[in-house]
Amino acid sequence: MPENWNPENDFKETQHNEEFKIFNVRMLEYWDENLNRIFTKKRDIQIADSILELFRRAEHIESFNKKSLYLLVREMTGHKTHYITKVVAKMKETQIKLYHQFLDEGDITEEDKDPFWARTINR
Repeated sequence: MPENWNPENDFKETQHNEEFKIFNVRMLEYWDENLNRIFTKKRDIQIADSILELFRRAEHIESFNKKSLYLLVREMTGHKTHYITKVVAKMKETQIKLYHQFLDEGDITEEDKDPFWARTINR
């Protein structure tokens, strides 16, 4: 064993991975329930759904660089990068809110109405 190996770090890594897996499942459930509420245009829904499909298949994706992921979404939807970028920006904004709610409360219940920067720390 390497001298700097610490079994306690292995436990923390496993715990972190489990939390991420739980967040990923809850996040996908949230999007499945709220996709049509957040996006109203058919094009945007198709793009968002294809992005969520990439999250579902993340274990099988070899390259996670931005260019190849945009290419995958473009191939899945047939829409231009400009439209994909707009949907990704909206999803990212919501993702940040969901992640903060998950960290604060341990679950995702509904989208937080307040912007994350306006929330109090003790909430």
